[in-house]
Amino acid sequence: MKGQRPDAEIAALPPGWRVETVQPLAVPGLEGDRHLVTVTRGPAEAA
Repeated sequence: MKGQRPDAEIAALPPGWRVETVQPLAVPGLEGDRHLVTVTRGPAEAA
């Protein structure tokens, strides 16, 4: 879970990792942005 959408962190993911979803969340009683980021590791990339 992240605050603001983490585009810079997503862009810096190492090879073999990918973002499946980025969902904005509404958290009752909290102001500001919240996002749920689902990251998965795929098969090793061929060299």
